[in-house]
Amino acid sequence: MSIVISIFVPAIFLIQFLLKEMAGEEQQDYVLFLRAKGLPKSVIYVKHIIRNIFPLVLIHLRTIIWFLLSNIIVVEYLFNIHGFAEVLRSIYGQRAETFILGFL
Repeated sequence: MSIVISIFVPAIFLIQFLLKEMAGEEQQDYVLFLRAKGLPKSVIYVKHIIRNIFPLVLIHLRTIIWFLLSNIIVVEYLFNIHGFAEVLRSIYGQRAETFILGFL
């Protein structure tokens, strides 16, 4: 259950990003040209649009990973689960300053 909650915000961010980029890519001249040539939508999406969007997704992957890591800590705190945050606390001891500096 905690995995589903942790993934919720990054998944929405990724879906929103993909939809925005696909809508922007569909308005490009080369896509309009391919449609005028009569290529099927599946070929246009797979061979051209997704291929051009993939590098942008890799760039935003760092943001998505940060969302996941921050969500894990929040979910563990809310549901009182001893997991990732507890391991970090045991490594850095009980001092809050060291714990915060470790995250930074």
